[in-house]
Amino acid sequence: MNKKNKLALVVGLSCSIQVMADTTLTGGWQIHDMNLASSSTSEAIEKVVKEMNFFVRSIARSRLEEEAQVCQRWSLLLTEQTFKWQCTDGPQWTVNTHSNTKLKGDDGREIQASFSQVGDRVSVTLQSERGTRTHSWEERGDEMKYFSTLMSEKLPKPLEWSLDYQRLAQ
Repeated sequence: MNKKNKLALVVGLSCSIQVMADTTLTGGWQIHDMNLASSSTSEAIEKVVKEMNFFVRSIARSRLEEEAQVCQRWSLLLTEQTFKWQCTDGPQWTVNTHSNTKLKGDDGREIQASFSQVGDRVSVTLQSERGTRTHSWEERGDEMKYFSTLMSEKLPKPLEWSLDYQRLAQ
């Protein structure tokens, strides 16, 4: 490795570590408006389902409703080495911030997880034989925007939705 490449690597690593250290995404976040959140996810599901064959729509709708559950409260913890997230009282998930992580789904399937951070936006991409799901959390002061994308070869297009959260009092 030449001197320019080494310098670029050192600068890049120091910048990414600094970005992780500067985020205040860590903590608890409560859904801003549950009624709006429910209607938002329902609309997103309908946009996908309407492009499906009439005979599979009801089955697809119920499965997508299970996958697009609204998280009332997120607990997030970002350190230099790991990112942990938990929805309400569900299981806590942990990924390495520097390399891919192997996880097990609640149904035993293997999941390949990857982490990324750009500015105040943290994302985790989960890939399995069922498809790809991306969770993204973007801090905006005392508010946070959550984005979710679900892609599968069984869907005519990705299922995408976003929700607004407020920081919980410490």
